[in-house]
Amino acid sequence: MHKRLTPLRYSNPAIREHLVSQYVLGTLSTNARKRLESLMASDTSWTELVTQWHAYLYRLEPMAVDKPPSWVW
Repeated sequence: MHKRLTPLRYSNPAIREHLVSQYVLGTLSTNARKRLESLMASDTSWTELVTQWHAYLYRLEPMAVDKPPSWVW
């Protein structure tokens, strides 16, 4: 079992999900991204969430490959 070293303010599951989803999408600011990466280095539960989000988005990838209809261009 790993130790949870994350500060209390990040214990809310909704906040954790939001931060991780934005991290995986690449929309976090530089400071927020670095902070989350330091949290991931000290608490493996963050890394597990990132892995889950990567897996979720990987399943969606085939939908994004479809070529748009000609009228779009």
